[in-house]
Amino acid sequence: MVCTSSTILALTLVPSSVGAADRAQIDKAAKKGLFSRAFKQHVTAPAGLADLVEDLLARRMIDTLSLARKAGQAVTGAEKVRARLGGGTAAVLLQARDGAPDGRAKLSAVAKAAGMGAIREIQLLNKAELGLAFGREFAIHAALDAGGFATRICAEATRLSGLRGGLQPDGNTEERPKRGLTGTGPAAKGIEDRQAPQSGVREQDDL
Repeated sequence: MVCTSSTILALTLVPSSVGAADRAQIDKAAKKGLFSRAFKQHVTAPAGLADLVEDLLARRMIDTLSLARKAGQAVTGAEKVRARLGGGTAAVLLQARDGAPDGRAKLSAVAKAAGMGAIREIQLLNKAELGLAFGREFAIHAALDAGGFATRICAEATRLSGLRGGLQPDGNTEERPKRGLTGTGPAAKGIEDRQAPQSGVREQDDL
């Protein structure tokens, strides 16, 4: 039996339903055949299982953010995000982990001042991944209003943080380079992140 993507997620996330997914534990489970034990039959885990789970979790975040955008509960673009943060409705600030540090720092300060520490900040997706949620090539900043979508995003971010550092405000910013999703197809394929803009080129994510 070969695991499908949904089955893999169900199995690998059961132990981490209230916490981060663990790359070492996923690799260990695949190596020792623990999935076969769970299914009570022989299971062939795909190569690079932890990477596959990482991609699927990132896709779940992107899809949830896309639904929030369509519902009018999520915006992108520095000025729109700043306005949403200042308006008191935002519960989550998402920033591309490969965005310019100074731009991210400025909006982080706005979020802290506006929410007095209550606004959750997440820096897990790259520019291309964040852009997918808004139907554009890339995005650097996004704000998500309080509600069910924000709750789901935070839960998925906690899980993904175990495989890809960058969850704030915990301070864990380590990440594995050159991984990410692109296009609109299945999330089972990891590709290199888009290159950061050359020095002197402004990141225009709020057009």
